[in-house]
Amino acid sequence: MKPAIVFVHAFGGPPIDYVMPALARRCAVHTLLLSPASQYNRAIFQEFAQTVTERSDVATAHVVDLIVNHARSVEASAVITFSEYLVVAVAEACEQLGLRGAGPNAVLARNKLAMRTRWAEAGIQVPEFHAVRSKSDLHDAAHHLKGPFVLKDAWGAGSIGTQSVVPGTDLDTVFGRRQGAG
Repeated sequence: MKPAIVFVHAFGGPPIDYVMPALARRCAVHTLLLSPASQYNRAIFQEFAQTVTERSDVATAHVVDLIVNHARSVEASAVITFSEYLVVAVAEACEQLGLRGAGPNAVLARNKLAMRTRWAEAGIQVPEFHAVRSKSDLHDAAHHLKGPFVLKDAWGAGSIGTQSVVPGTDLDTVFGRRQGAG
């Protein structure tokens, strides 16, 4: 009998038509969909998963509990994700379940500010950075960083929401766009 795993799926990650057959060869896959799937991907999930549970209506604050409860219900021996948006939630769920996982440092793989801060503390050379949580912080960043710099959401993925800021840019407008993006 193959071990049961919960595959928590949301946006991002490798193509499902690659992932699902590979997982199904090794495990009894119980897919937990936390974002809408295309019709093509739904067909792949249905073909290769033992169960497919769609819960794209769950508030972020309850995702870890949902994963834990789902894993318990199928007696999962592992919980995985390939979505960078879910790495921290899956790590927390694994800890609660007593399963191997990314652990408490998973946040360092997702939060760019925490990541760069930790690297700097460890003596690893990183580009100069400045935390921006307010309009005043953005003005401070422009003053300290001097030349062109990149403004990126600490929890962003890839280049989504990244803004290039060059000297002379209207920082209040840039900050206003950031506020409107949330």
